[in-house]
Amino acid sequence: MRIAIFTDTFTPEINGVATSCASLFNVLKKNGHDVYLFTTGKETVIDEDKHIIRLKGKTLKKLYGYRLVFPKNRKAIYEFKKLNFDIIHVNTEYGVGLIGFNISKKFDIPLVYTYHTMLENYTYYITHNLHLFDYFAKKMLRKLTKKYCNDSTEIIAPSIATKDYLISLKINKYINVVPTGFDFTRFLNTDRNSKKI
Repeated sequence: MRIAIFTDTFTPEINGVATSCASLFNVLKKNGHDVYLFTTGKETVIDEDKHIIRLKGKTLKKLYGYRLVFPKNRKAIYEFKKLNFDIIHVNTEYGVGLIGFNISKKFDIPLVYTYHTMLENYTYYITHNLHLFDYFAKKMLRKLTKKYCNDSTEIIAPSIATKDYLISLKINKYINVVPTGFDFTRFLNTDRNSKKI
């Protein structure tokens, strides 16, 4: 199966979504799928060998240096059309994630959406806890989350708590709980030196 993963954060960034997407990308490839990953970068770069397409984004200095990509990205659509994907997997709700949602609609391709982050818990980064502004930001995020879920073919939540939150929003679709995988082989050091430990 040819799969397109869309995420606004990926390695070398260190956070839960980047780690989850890297794990998913590697496991799908190991299982014989043809996987490409669309993400942000300093410049638009296509690493065909690794199947990673980085789209130039604007650096958000006040938000840990994350990059934001404009959701109407011609380069992403051009690269996407060349590859004839079977399925899209969106992992973020802005920039690159919106490109995935837009492409899914445009080309009528099934979309899996993983709701990684309970965004309502992070509005203070934008609203600086100004109560009225924060109230409306949270209300808007609940509506957007519900729309994204209802526009998806399948929904994945990484935990039961996240699934319960989505159910509280009255999502009208089944929500799969799939915890992020973990590569234990990184910790299987056969050359252990007890003195170093």
